This record gives sequence, structure tokens and C-alpha cells, in this order.
Amino acid sequence: ARVGLNIPMDLIHVLETTTRVLPNISGTFGSSTSEACVQAALDACEIMNEKLDPFRLPGRTWQQIVNAANSQVPLIADGWFRGQNTPEYVYYIWSAGTCIADSR
Repeated sequence: ARVGLNIPMDLIHVLETTTRVLPNISGTFGSSTSEACVQAALDACEIMNEKLDPFRLPGRTWQQIVNAANSQVPLIADGWFRGQNTPEYVYYIWSAGTCIADSR
């Protein structure tokens, strides 16, 4: 998320996985799940960047960008990633990532 949004690491907060948020979550079967989660998070960041780009003015901090956008665009973005599916590599996985912009 830090790279995807181009913001300092101390502004990133990762929540624990919970079935209250992802009710149909399945087990993690190796490192492919981690890669899928990263790609879903980056997809969510890309969507959030599209929403925030009009508010990114020179010299504005993250908090100022988010505050300026707050009343004009939804500050949540959901990203998705579908695992690879080729004859050489078949692994069925879907991953979802969410990015919420907050000025705190």
C-alpha cells in the first residue's frame, strides 16, 4: 500500500483478517496467496489513486489530499486479483483488497 499510494509507511495500517470482513475466506495454500493479496491491494491502491489524483496538488500532504477529497468522492476502493490459469500453472485463487483513505 505504501508503494501503491506513494505515502510514508507510518500512514499505513493493516487490519487482522477476520471472517466478519471476509466471510468466505479459505485457507492459505502456500506463497501464491500472499502474492494474490498483494496484487489485490495494489489494484485497490490504483483505484484510490484515480479518485485522489484531482486533489493531489504540489505541496499538499496526504492528510490535506484526503480532506479535500472527502466530501467529493468515496474514499474506499476494492481491488481484485484472479490467480494464474495457464496449461503450465493452474491455481484457482481469488483475492480481494480494500483501500480506505483516512486523514488521521
